[in-house]
Amino acid sequence: MADRFPAYDVLAKRDTQSWNDKTRTVIADRLGTNERRDILTERQRATLRVAIDRIVPQPQHRPAVNALALVLDKIASDASDGFRHHSLPPLKSCYERGLDAIEAEAQVRHGASFHVLDEA
Repeated sequence: MADRFPAYDVLAKRDTQSWNDKTRTVIADRLGTNERRDILTERQRATLRVAIDRIVPQPQHRPAVNALALVLDKIASDASDGFRHHSLPPLKSCYERGLDAIEAEAQVRHGASFHVLDEA
């Protein structure tokens, strides 16, 4: 993905009037989030990390956002975005089942864990 504004650094505006207190809090939370180890198994987290990195690659010339940590926090909170049907299982169960299915398919097709397979 081409960086359309390579010299622009939105984080440089953190202490200016461009950001309000709510924005500062949200960005600080997103940048400082630690990966929760109590949410998924190590293998599930490895699968999720690779899936996220392949679906939403990070810009090469900017600090990376820890998208895995954001997803793990989302799973932990089990908070709805307003579009999940009430009869669906908890978010954690859905992720566990989905990640286990990805892993099982990788094992059947390639004889290896998903997180060690190359992009091809």
